[in-house]
Amino acid sequence: ARALAREPQVLLLDEPFSALDQVTRRKLLRQLIELRRSLAIPIILVTHDLEEAALLADSMTVLHHGHTLQTAAPDELLARPGSALVARLTDQPNLFGATVSAQSAATDTTLIDWLGQPLQASHHAAFAVGDRVCWVLPEAGVILVRDHQADRENTFPATVSERLAWRGHATVTAYIADHRDVALSFAIGTAVAQRRGIVPGARIALQLQKGAICLTPADPAIGTHGSINADPTGELRK
Repeated sequence: ARALAREPQVLLLDEPFSALDQVTRRKLLRQLIELRRSLAIPIILVTHDLEEAALLADSMTVLHHGHTLQTAAPDELLARPGSALVARLTDQPNLFGATVSAQSAATDTTLIDWLGQPLQASHHAAFAVGDRVCWVLPEAGVILVRDHQADRENTFPATVSERLAWRGHATVTAYIADHRDVALSFAIGTAVAQRRGIVPGARIALQLQKGAICLTPADPAIGTHGSINADPTGELRK
């Protein structure tokens, strides 16, 4: 309130929620969302919390060691990170290495070889056959399918290794076929998880949505199994 009393031309908020408990934080987040709708001035929010940035921002910038890596609308940045490093800094759990095996602009397809199996992504003209790439898939792009749908494109058998439930939603981690060190993460409703028997050890089938797979240049820290050899730190700005 004191900051707004001076009628500033720009409002800078430097990690305003960092020392607050969860209930107070959510209450003030809602108030700030309403406030930004009524203010006719730019608001710059500095935060290390991805949820805050995604909820509040019209545009989000990822910084790493003082350098700007990518600026985009939150939905675009999270769905189409420009590099594996941006994907890591925005906590994308489904990030792996692969090799481009075929290209077809006519069918809007880039085929990549992952774990010795073909995986279809939308056409990415920037890459040539034989290029090493990283591929990123948001959790929303992983679809739990029924057994009779297991022959669909980009569908893999998997075994549930973990299910975490919170406020009606479940985050599920499952390893692919016999690759116990290769895990995919996806989110579903808790009621659906209970109805489908999604518990550790359950065998399921997962379809990876072709249009949701984003390819980025190869990163030496990312292998076929998604292993990360470094722990990056970064900063998000609205």
